[in-house]
Amino acid sequence: MSSAIFIDGNSLLHRAFYALPTTMKTKDGRYTNAVYGFINMLLTLTSNYNPQYLAVAFDVKKHTFRNEIYSEYKAGRRSTPPELVSQFPLIREVLTNLGVKYIELEGYEGDDILGTLSLRAKQEGIFTYLVTGDKDALQLISDHCHILMTKKGVSEIEEYSEEHLKEVYGLVPKQIIDLKGLMGDSSDNIPGVAGVGEKTALKLLSQFDSVEELYQNIEKLPKNKLYEKLVNDKENAFLSKELATIKTDVPVFVDINELGFSGFKENMLIDTLTDLEFTSLIRRMGFKTPAKPSLKTITLKNLDEIDAVVDKLYNKGVFSFYLEGTKAYFGDGVTEYEAEFTNDLFGEGIDEQSAFQAFSRLFAAADVKLYLHSAKTLYHILMNYGVKCNCLVHDTEIAAYVLNPTRRKFDLSELKREYDISGYSSAIFQIAKIQRIKIDNDGLAFVFDKIELPLIDVLFNMEITGFTVDRKRLQQLSTEYAQRINDISEQIYELAGEPFNIGSTKQLAEILFVKLGLPAKKKTKTGYSTNAEVLESLVELHPIIGLIMEYRVLTKLKSTYIEGFLNVTTDIDTS
Repeated sequence: MSSAIFIDGNSLLHRAFYALPTTMKTKDGRYTNAVYGFINMLLTLTSNYNPQYLAVAFDVKKHTFRNEIYSEYKAGRRSTPPELVSQFPLIREVLTNLGVKYIELEGYEGDDILGTLSLRAKQEGIFTYLVTGDKDALQLISDHCHILMTKKGVSEIEEYSEEHLKEVYGLVPKQIIDLKGLMGDSSDNIPGVAGVGEKTALKLLSQFDSVEELYQNIEKLPKNKLYEKLVNDKENAFLSKELATIKTDVPVFVDINELGFSGFKENMLIDTLTDLEFTSLIRRMGFKTPAKPSLKTITLKNLDEIDAVVDKLYNKGVFSFYLEGTKAYFGDGVTEYEAEFTNDLFGEGIDEQSAFQAFSRLFAAADVKLYLHSAKTLYHILMNYGVKCNCLVHDTEIAAYVLNPTRRKFDLSELKREYDISGYSSAIFQIAKIQRIKIDNDGLAFVFDKIELPLIDVLFNMEITGFTVDRKRLQQLSTEYAQRINDISEQIYELAGEPFNIGSTKQLAEILFVKLGLPAKKKTKTGYSTNAEVLESLVELHPIIGLIMEYRVLTKLKSTYIEGFLNVTTDIDTS
């Protein structure tokens, strides 16, 4: 007999999401933990059960025909985490790529679709396995349909037949809806009979076959608290049973033969798993991890060859550029060109001045998209050759800062290691693509596009043009700040009872937390922290804290800005 596997997509994806860490992400920032668990189970199921038919059913919206019956159905559910929300369209895309049909129907839930497909399969003589984590589906068990119930997330399954259901619950399949009618279901906000749990409901169903039979014989029960609960919530019992009943006649306009499955095509499966960076699954399937395509690099030996490439890149309307020593790397993301420059008459290479004049056509074109790393550094070099840049759309160094301002290194070699990418100009393209997705996903597009990128030109022009400062006023401030710092130091020493190095974290911690007995808030590898956050939490406990905070501000302003400016300014004649 032919067999089919029909999967409750929402159930499987939810269970996979909570079973696996959300740290599972692709390099371009896509969350994949739920998709990984889903595909892992899909591969296991198809391998173990070898179905000839395969489909996945999804819920479309929360509002279904059940909400028309009971407006509070599924009310109060916590919102779906955004890390999971983003994986629903991803799994649909993956299933499409793998050639697996998925079905969704507005107004109905996934298990209604499963019930309908199961009945249609029976009519075609096809045995069905329904995969879900929802016990409501146990009502669909029959001689032609078993339930594969997910356990421990999605790492294990338990197969339910009529016999196994009887062993576990002592019920026949149709009684599952009676069980839900009595005990309700808090996850779906199905009320049931208040105060009746699974144990009591099972006991009642061992005496009476159904909710209907129970209430037909309600007067035979002892007149106790249970009796009162059943009488008071009779309406809810029948309502809950109706809500728990899975429909098997929903208008799914698909023929069973459209769901035929003869195995995954190896190339499609490898491409999909590679795109999602599921290398462990590729190995598990016995496939070889695809080798990374070798980078195509073309060395240009003269100015004519550079001119020809400039024409090609100009016509494409996009290029990236990177200088490494005396070599320039540039290209369109597919091919990387390399040219070595020389600045003297006897050195080997292309004259740098002439080369940059050739590149100027690209840099100056406002309708060309340019990708760089550390654009401001390159701008200074371009300025030496009279070349101005008008087409920057992405700077991988600035993007790395926007995405993580606390990181220590922003150089291209560090980013290449992080993303496991080779090349130079081609690496900039690939890194930029990943960064752009992350920037958009993290809501940083305005910061990157409207603040940070335009600021490159502002800072560059400031570095070239400079700006005027009042040296005399700076010198006055330096004297004033020095006096104020000295006064504050004396007050701190007096409150501490001894002089010490206020700038030393170790000595300051000794004074604050040992001698003065203030509560230590945070400990690091080298001792107790005295950072700004710690000091702010202690400011109301001792007058020395406010003075220390002021001391830090003044010493920072004096050393970094006042003395810093004085060291790099010169007097100019304003007459």
